[in-house]
Formats: sequence, C-alpha cells, structure tokens
Amino acid sequence: MKRWLSALLSVVIISTVLSGCASRDASDDPSVDGSHTSAVEGDATITKEEYERLENGMSYQEVVQIIGGEGTVISQTGSQGEDFYTTMYQWPGEGDKMSSANILFQADKLLSKSEYGLQ
Repeated sequence: MKRWLSALLSVVIISTVLSGCASRDASDDPSVDGSHTSAVEGDATITKEEYERLENGMSYQEVVQIIGGEGTVISQTGSQGEDFYTTMYQWPGEGDKMSSANILFQADKLLSKSEYGLQ
C-alpha cells in the first residue's frame, strides 16, 4: 500500500511540474470534456485558507463551492463514468503571481492536492 501511495504521489508531483511547462492549454484539446472547465480562465483564485479546507473524498462541486469558481483542466485520463477516470484541475493562487493549486480527482472524488506559494 505504501508503494502504491508513493507511486501515486510521484505521478502527481511529476504532473504538477510538467503542467507548468505545458505550452498549450487543455481547453484547446477537443478530447477534454469541458463540463468542468471555466468559461473564463482565471476567474476564480484560491487562497491558502480555502486550500486547507479541502479534504480527500470531496466531490468536484464541493471543492468549487469552497474555492468560489471552477478550475482549469490540465490533465485527464480515462473516460467519464469509469472508476479510474482521473482529472487534474489547476486554480491560480491569490497573492504571488506564480502561486497555484493543483487538485487531482478520481471518479469525481478529491484524491490528492498540491500547492505552491498560496497566501
């Protein structure tokens, strides 16, 4: 079990790092479902306090209610409705220009989260 969690954490960290290097937006990708993407990118930001309120097992809609807006899809695997359908969203942080939070959902449940520079 610890190996599985270590492997998953490694994937999340690598995905987070690579998402910062991506040159194209996931909203331009026709394979990304769009039902959870923001109509206007950056219309919602996340604070450290909001980030700390997020707990594993929360649904995407519960997270959106806490943050106050939808995130941008930065990674997606599987097909909606499958047990292992996984989506990573990103929200820009308040304060520092480079701050952000990446939140990973599997089957619409918060699986892991990471942040950089939130205030």
